[in-house]
Amino acid sequence: MRENSNPVTSVQRRIVAVLFTAQGLFSATTIATFTLSGIIATDLAGSESVVGWPNALGLIGRVAIAYPFGYLMDQIGRRWSLSIGYGLAIVGCLISIWAIGAGNFLGFLMGALFIGMSRSAGEQSRYVGAEVFHARRRAKVIGIIVMAGTVGAIIGPLLVPLSTSWMTAIG
Repeated sequence: MRENSNPVTSVQRRIVAVLFTAQGLFSATTIATFTLSGIIATDLAGSESVVGWPNALGLIGRVAIAYPFGYLMDQIGRRWSLSIGYGLAIVGCLISIWAIGAGNFLGFLMGALFIGMSRSAGEQSRYVGAEVFHARRRAKVIGIIVMAGTVGAIIGPLLVPLSTSWMTAIG
């Protein structure tokens, strides 16, 4: 039997566990957001012609920040960069919540842009996990973190009825 010359450390396991959890939750919320954003946009704007605008702006934000975000990772490190990236999601959600409450369609679009920017962090997190492993294990780690996104994608749509009931209950 071949001896493993590069055992997995507790730090490596913890990094993968944190990234797995973050990616799963992020994917679940992204899918739920994707599902509801067109409905909300139509309601706020009063027209079905804007149904795709929030998701289009999310994609624009994702593309626009991907390279600068990678540069930021090299400058200040992976942990802080991912924290900033996920922080953009929080900012986007807060803007969107405010915009929905205020009936402000443009504010809702701004929130969608920030949420889209945060997707760059979520997508680059799989490579952050791989960086802490020896080359022979990197593909497996990337697969594990991508699987978290799949789990989140299954859970995300299940959150929509729950969140709808919750929002209806609080008015």
